[in-house]
Amino acid sequence: MDNQCKTNTGLNARSVFSYVEMYMKEDELMAKMTEIKLRYPSERTRALCSVLAKKETTLEAELSELLEQLYKKNVKPEVREFIEELEADEGVKRRTQRNP
Repeated sequence: MDNQCKTNTGLNARSVFSYVEMYMKEDELMAKMTEIKLRYPSERTRALCSVLAKKETTLEAELSELLEQLYKKNVKPEVREFIEELEADEGVKRRTQRNP
């Protein structure tokens, strides 16, 4: 029954871990990512995954969207802008290192 709620990372609901994946647009480089682990009751997780699968989405996708909304709600625009500049600078550095 746990296999009904496989995540795209291969973990099942019983592990109660959720990985938040945020993807940048194709023309932007991926920002450094932090793994976030959550504990939530297995039966609830399984039920939620089942409902989300019927809506053709995943727990990770929904949590990622909610996390982005939480970030925008709580982090001041000027701080977000500064972070975006840092991420862009880091992306340029990584791309330069790969393509000297």
